[in-house]
Amino acid sequence: MINFFSPKSIAIVGASKSPFKLGNLVVKNLLNQGFKGEIFLVNKKGGDILGRKVYENLSQIKKQIDLVVLAIPADGVIEILDEIGKLGIKNLLIFAAGFKEVGEEGLKKEKLLIEKSNQYGFNILGPNCVGFVNTRENINLTFLRGKVKKGNIGIISQSGALGSFLVDYFNQKENLGFSYFFSVGNKTKINEIDLLNFLAEDKNTKVIGCYFESVENGKKFKEEIKKITKKKPVVILKSGKSKQGAKAALSHTGSIVGDDDIYEAVFSQTGVIRAENLEEFLLILKIFSFEKVPLGDKLLILTNAGGVGVLMVDEVVKNNLKTILISEQVKEEIIKKLPNASRISIHNPIDLLGDAKSIDFQTVLGEALKDINFDIIVVLLTPQANTEIERTAEVIVNTQLKTKIPIYPVFLGGKSVQSSLDYFDKNKVVGLDSFYFLTTVIKKIVNYQNWLKREKANVLNLDISNDEKKKIDLILQSTQEITLNVSKTFNILKILKLPIVNFIEVKNLSDLKKANLNYPLVAKINSDKISHKTDVGGVVLNINNYQDLEKAYLNLSKIDNNLLIQSMIKGDEFIFGTKKDNVFGTVVIFGLGGVYTEVFKEVIKLVYPFSFDDFINQLENKRFYKLLKGVRGKKEVDLHKIYDLLFKLGYLTESFQISEIDLNPVIIKDGELNIVDGRIIK
Repeated sequence: MINFFSPKSIAIVGASKSPFKLGNLVVKNLLNQGFKGEIFLVNKKGGDILGRKVYENLSQIKKQIDLVVLAIPADGVIEILDEIGKLGIKNLLIFAAGFKEVGEEGLKKEKLLIEKSNQYGFNILGPNCVGFVNTRENINLTFLRGKVKKGNIGIISQSGALGSFLVDYFNQKENLGFSYFFSVGNKTKINEIDLLNFLAEDKNTKVIGCYFESVENGKKFKEEIKKITKKKPVVILKSGKSKQGAKAALSHTGSIVGDDDIYEAVFSQTGVIRAENLEEFLLILKIFSFEKVPLGDKLLILTNAGGVGVLMVDEVVKNNLKTILISEQVKEEIIKKLPNASRISIHNPIDLLGDAKSIDFQTVLGEALKDINFDIIVVLLTPQANTEIERTAEVIVNTQLKTKIPIYPVFLGGKSVQSSLDYFDKNKVVGLDSFYFLTTVIKKIVNYQNWLKREKANVLNLDISNDEKKKIDLILQSTQEITLNVSKTFNILKILKLPIVNFIEVKNLSDLKKANLNYPLVAKINSDKISHKTDVGGVVLNINNYQDLEKAYLNLSKIDNNLLIQSMIKGDEFIFGTKKDNVFGTVVIFGLGGVYTEVFKEVIKLVYPFSFDDFINQLENKRFYKLLKGVRGKKEVDLHKIYDLLFKLGYLTESFQISEIDLNPVIIKDGELNIVDGRIIK
């Protein structure tokens, strides 16, 4: 990879004299960026371009070529592969579209490209990409506009247009720039995992930013990204909220978990910081690039506008951050030094009022730094009649030089504050013109830091014998239907020693009379063909005597002759489920259950395998967490029992011919789990 992205010699095939053609734009960008290595231009017409000799083919060059750049159409790419291979050149950058992204004919070309790659051992970036930039080596092999500014942000993008925006955006901002920029294209050989690992080891890259639309090898991505985020932060802007497949309607799990939910779960488990929009993406990159990272979740807010301070506090509360009061000793010092101390509010936010001077901000910031009870300082400023905007900006910059606590100045306004915002960029202070995204971003970065502190947790070690595996397979093969009925589902779960409520199968009145279960009872149809029993009136609750039991049997047998009778449990209803995803494998869910499961969708989602810490990390953010901790005299639930059940369901789905499992409800009573209904979908 080093030889690919730091080549000493580059051949550009398809170099052109026309200023509008790709082969000309790429040559100009490489020259304008200041590349010092050897550049060989290739065009079958020969001649010269921009004062440089043009070779008619690669074979004429007779020198070592580290990288070949193909600025030619797809058919031309295919035609030249054998020549490149026979010359022993291994690294290819391919811009051309017209491969698998355009349909069947393009797919044939891409398959041929892969065959030649395997034959000659090519490393390929692209096709259908805009190239790459290495600012340390002054390499710009793209057709993006303008020289690319040097910095410490590594970017991997599945969109060339986003790269074009970032180049232009960074060029307007002081101290923001690229270490590398990669456009991945069709990922024929080099993919996002390769590039992530490359940037993780690059000493000049402080933070990695990615724009992804999809990931192809999900399991490998999950495994590798977890290692990478331990080394440096990875910020992903993920687009595309996919529609759920038609089969999803067969279970609650399928209808709840969309493709984007699965990406969200993977990011949560692997330490990825997900940006919901471009504004968040840019702000997170800036915070890490400027090395002004929050030290924790406790904020001190200083403002000259009380209303703005209150709005900021609302955002703090919404994101579960904390506003901490300064100590009484520091408060007393501030009161002594401020001439208008009797009029201002020294709480949090500290409101210096609209006539505050720069010296007032300097006094409060100086005294506040004597307090070590907070992790972040936010300064909110609005341009009022007496506001010393530029001088206050200087105070903030000078204060930031004295402390590791990040100061985030939010200067609200337009033209009057722009020069101060530019001044912050120049001095690597994270200035903003709005606080709308700030608290959300702080929360995400704090979550990432907490994830880094988590000790390496081993996942549950299941000891399943070969005989038990064979029993599970036999039950799965016992029906041709997609859905297993309740009793078959229960029989599989019993093999893994999961907490099934006592039940008996009933196919006639004789079986019913033998029922030896304590009242009250529940009767339900036990069908492979009917997925949602309540939709067809297939469940009867609160059966308190044999007469009612027989009546329930007679009514239910009109729907299906195969019934199931079980003890009735009352308690809090939860759903446990799984879904198999084509990209990442098995996804497990847990949340509020019952008939309103799909209405509230209050669930956590985890990609198998997952640790107990992964489970707790997501659970703590859900409202129903309090139910599990014990409220109104209820017994607290041992969360390890929930984790155990979830993990075993994940194991079943991952290891056998199972696409979904839906246990709804699982009733929690007196701190114990009781599986009262469920189905497995093959």
